Amino acid sequence: MSSMVEGKQEDEENLKKEVEKVVLNTVGETDYDTDKAKDWSEIMLAQIYKLTKKDGYKSAVLVEILPRKTDVLRRTKFLSIPGTDVVTMVETKTEKVNVMVFIAMMKYD
Repeated sequence: MSSMVEGKQEDEENLKKEVEKVVLNTVGETDYDTDKAKDWSEIMLAQIYKLTKKDGYKSAVLVEILPRKTDVLRRTKFLSIPGTDVVTMVETKTEKVNVMVFIAMMKYD
């Protein structure tokens, strides 16, 4: 495995940890509320976008917030260049809400 891929994997794991911190700091143990979810998503989008902002990459972030007892059938496929692009999902669950964050960082020259 090339060092580029190994370094990317470490960066991706660090990004996931930071995203989870943002989610937990934003939603805490608060009950799900539609109005709060809108505000939370805007806060998280802004903070997570800053984490993904990197020279030579274009980023997209999607935040989905659902009540904790919502069942979600998830079948997600990502198409990316494994050695350079970062395409991932971070799912964080609290006692009150489920938060899914989809991140795409596509390398360009």
